[in-house]
Amino acid sequence: MYNSGCPVLEAAIIKKSTGEDADIFAKKNFFTPLNITNYYWRKNKDGFITAVGPILLRPRDLAKLGQLFLDSGKWKGKQIVSANWVADATATFIGSESNATGYGYHWWTATYNVNSNLIRMFLASGSGGQYIFVVPSLNAVVVFTGGNYPPLNQGAPYTMMTNVILPAMF
Repeated sequence: MYNSGCPVLEAAIIKKSTGEDADIFAKKNFFTPLNITNYYWRKNKDGFITAVGPILLRPRDLAKLGQLFLDSGKWKGKQIVSANWVADATATFIGSESNATGYGYHWWTATYNVNSNLIRMFLASGSGGQYIFVVPSLNAVVVFTGGNYPPLNQGAPYTMMTNVILPAMF
């Protein structure tokens, strides 16, 4: 189940097990291998990264994260994240994909009927309408960024993806 407290716990686990704050760990293990250099991750006053956010990334860098997961954890032929972890993280553990409420490890999951084709996707969803959609069967990564913070419609990119972009891919 989605719980914004989980990244706080995960950041503490990373610190305890590696001795590194989450931002240093992420830089070394994800951002540098993906050539993500321009980002901002807010720290608490005590310097601790809670991993809840906000983290600000350029659209092309969000797309790199989507591509990494589309390619089962590989980036330019190098395994960055375990393929087993990618499979587990993007599996539906809670909810149901059939009504677009499935959830894995920080990835939402959904299956849509598009022109009589069942299309499975997984997606990351951030505040204000930030999305990374990954559609494995179409070898596609689609990214939205925006500033639709409440009370504005944060779900507009989701509607655009499912009602316009997915059908246009057939």
